[in-house]
Amino acid sequence: MTIGDVLRKHEDELVRLPEATGVGIGEKDGEEVIVVFVSQEDTSAAERLRALLPETIDGYKLDVRPEIRVFPGGPAQQ
Repeated sequence: MTIGDVLRKHEDELVRLPEATGVGIGEKDGEEVIVVFVSQEDTSAAERLRALLPETIDGYKLDVRPEIRVFPGGPAQQ
C-alpha cells in the first residue's frame, strides 16, 4: 500500500481528532510521513495530539506540524 493509499484510508479519522486542522504527506529524516497539521496559534496543540496518535499507521510514521498558510499574492508568489 502506498503512502497515498494509507492517507486516503485514514484521512477522515485523522481530521476528526481534537486539535487536527488537516492532513497531508511530508518528509522527515529522508522518509515519507503522514503529516497531521495543528493550529499555529495553539502552541500546545501539537503535544496534545501527539499523545493521542500512534507512531505509525499501516507502516508509515506520523508527524504533527503547525498548519501551513498560503496567502494569494504574498511573497511566495512573486
